[in-house]
Amino acid sequence: MREFFNFEMRSEKMSHGEWKKNVTDPIAFDKAYDKVLLKLKYQGVDIEKMY
Repeated sequence: MREFFNFEMRSEKMSHGEWKKNVTDPIAFDKAYDKVLLKLKYQGVDIEKMY
């Protein structure tokens, strides 16, 4: 699993915001995503926003 993650989940393979083209309301989606990140942070999981 670690090998898959290291090979497939590299920053070079990120879409860097391409997903926003496929979301009907990118602003609302981004706000919801921020809430999820904050909730995870309160639970001890700190995830860096990459876009």
